[in-house]
Amino acid sequence: MDLKEYVHETLKAAGGLPSGMGEEALKVRSSGSGAPTFHLKGIVDSDTNLAKMQTVDSGVEDFPSLWLATTQYGFASLSVGTNTRSLDDLYSDAYAAGTNNAIIPIIAQRSITLYADSANGAVVRVGNQQTSTTVGFPIPAGGSLTLEITRGSNIFLCAASGTQTVHWIAV
Repeated sequence: MDLKEYVHETLKAAGGLPSGMGEEALKVRSSGSGAPTFHLKGIVDSDTNLAKMQTVDSGVEDFPSLWLATTQYGFASLSVGTNTRSLDDLYSDAYAAGTNNAIIPIIAQRSITLYADSANGAVVRVGNQQTSTTVGFPIPAGGSLTLEITRGSNIFLCAASGTQTVHWIAV
């Protein structure tokens, strides 16, 4: 039994389909007026009796745009010290001297991957604003972490000691 049949049978058993839930109930529409509709597909797990959606991951078409004013930037390596700072802030420092520069916003479509340089002498901690030299998810030298957080302003890093190098990429 597919998801559509399961939902229809379940609703029938519960007293019928609510108004407006005929054959159109399990379709999605692209954004925009007059856009086509597409059928959803799924299966029912026989062990749990739960419906599961079938999806197709088509990836993303390009890396995110890394612009500030009229300049496009690339994926520069970051110098992470013992002061907790956002990925956006550290990234902006990679292109300008000092710590009081314009922030280059990182907005990924799907995820951001962090890689601690294999020559690092200490772990780099990753997390929210409470990340510190002892708090946060540790990435040891040569380790990596992929986060499905898409804004660099919401990812905070701090080295356990000294200054460590972190490489990153976003999709």
